[in-house]
Amino acid sequence: MCVSSTNLIISFHCFYVLQVFESLSFLDFEGCKLLTELPSLSGLVNLGALCLDDCTNLIAIHKSVGFLNKLVLLSTQRCNQLKLLVPNINLPSLESLDMRGCSRLKSFPEVLGVMENIRDVYLDQTSIDKLPVSIGNLVGLERLFLRECKSLTQLPDNICILPKLEIIMVYDCRGFQLFEDQEKVGSKVFPKAMLVCNEGKETLLDVYSLNICANNDIEVRKPLFVSNDFGFVFKGIFEGKVNWYQQGIKESSLCFWFRKKFPQIALCCAGEPPMYKDNMLLDFKLCVLINGTKQFTSSCNYIFSAGSISDQILMCDLVGLPERSFLEHEWNKVEILYELKYPMPRGFERIMANHDRTKTRNPSWSLIYVSGHNKEDVKFLSEFMECKEAERRKETLLGFHHMLKRYGFNWTGL
Repeated sequence: MCVSSTNLIISFHCFYVLQVFESLSFLDFEGCKLLTELPSLSGLVNLGALCLDDCTNLIAIHKSVGFLNKLVLLSTQRCNQLKLLVPNINLPSLESLDMRGCSRLKSFPEVLGVMENIRDVYLDQTSIDKLPVSIGNLVGLERLFLRECKSLTQLPDNICILPKLEIIMVYDCRGFQLFEDQEKVGSKVFPKAMLVCNEGKETLLDVYSLNICANNDIEVRKPLFVSNDFGFVFKGIFEGKVNWYQQGIKESSLCFWFRKKFPQIALCCAGEPPMYKDNMLLDFKLCVLINGTKQFTSSCNYIFSAGSISDQILMCDLVGLPERSFLEHEWNKVEILYELKYPMPRGFERIMANHDRTKTRNPSWSLIYVSGHNKEDVKFLSEFMECKEAERRKETLLGFHHMLKRYGFNWTGL
């Protein structure tokens, strides 16, 4: 049985009548301007499709819609007054969820149960700024459409466990995949711990520690220093608390030595994204080894508008757990490894003609700053000779100063 807005008088009385239509399978209110609230549909136990497209005055949908066991299609296209679909969903039969064009939609429902039949979710042109971790319950999801989602800056880490998923952020092009093994997905979240500077805009991202490391004796925290104030770096170079690595390094790694406790350090690196015309995603992975053993691994991602000519600068603080101690009276070697990946859409070659198609990038530059620690217990050279150290500091200072000038930062400390 099918009911459409053309032959149904919209009133609360009619909705109560609808509850007795157990055989109703298709409910179509497309273009109904009088519909402002959708009351309970819990009585429509056989409802398979619900269309609310272009209901431009719709502001509320009853929570029962999130628990219709036989619902296969749910569409609310261009309901531009709708801020929330429903708080929670558990729709085991759902195959397609289409909310594109809901320009005021700010959040995605919590997914309370495993949904194996879902294939497509359309969130194009919405104002959603964060997807819930429970989106990992959409185990059958094959395509997630995020085109023109200008408020969304990050994907939850566990979205990588969906083996069939393509993430589509570009029109007229297929998506990219982020699939990872279950054991590589984040087990702990460090909220808003990574600061990204891109085209003058600062964004704080969640960082996820990965399960592939048994120890995880390091924590990530929001950086204490201000991104556009690098005066502390020059002071740190003179004091031996900073090491800066110039553009052209062959490996994405940093290195230093410490004694006693792991010092609090600020890590900063910059990467140049591939030239592209639409939104892209940066997948950033960080690993800390102490004396050759992995002590911490983490991951975060960043959605940004491509086509910028400046580097993306990523910053965070790394802090050792207080109860963890290493070689007390000997030098402990620390290696910080990181990887910057830019997943490309399938079939991107025709769009990226005559442009760099590299997915993985080495950093343009990077630095370590050791804060609040005795400089005698930290060094950046294995051969700690004063003459070499003094020359290194001088070269580092000059190189960093030229880099700041290139990025347009003004500093008059030289």
